[in-house]
Amino acid sequence: MMVTATPTHTWAGVYPALTKPVIGKYSPNHNIDKVIALALGQVGFVEGVNNDNPYGASVGMNHEPYCCLGVSWTFRNVGLVDLVAGQYSWGYAECQGALNIFASKGLVLPHGTPAKAGDIAMWAWDNPNVAEHTELIIEDQTPSGLVLVGWNTSPDHANGSQANGGGTYLRHRSVYGLKAIVRPRYPQ
Repeated sequence: MMVTATPTHTWAGVYPALTKPVIGKYSPNHNIDKVIALALGQVGFVEGVNNDNPYGASVGMNHEPYCCLGVSWTFRNVGLVDLVAGQYSWGYAECQGALNIFASKGLVLPHGTPAKAGDIAMWAWDNPNVAEHTELIIEDQTPSGLVLVGWNTSPDHANGSQANGGGTYLRHRSVYGLKAIVRPRYPQ
């Protein structure tokens, strides 16, 4: 099992990933804390020209929308890729296809189930029938919404695209447009 704490490529703006998660900070499960710590370490990344990013580049898909690629990169680099693999052995690259696979594995939570740290949010803002964006849930702050790490999105309070933005940001979102919550089966 390969565990890499930092991207293998150097892009200006990539924050060094946290290598020692605070066990129990987000969850009693240390695997969830590892995923969240690495994701938070990516906050502040700003993509290069034409979606240039280390998440897609790491699997030969640079210059593509990378919300799925960022989530997959995070799980892969803490040794938990099997939790998000399905479309590819390294994770997923397309939201609706991934959601279909997660649903077939029984990982999609019933509507109204509270989110937990380490869950994956699937968003459908433009068409309620098609997931178009994905993010990692850090905290459920119901009723005000969710705290998430999002790749290929825009910062809080920005006018840019939420599903195809310019970097990796800590987001605070209402549940408007939330299509599904996926709960990976984290090992203890």
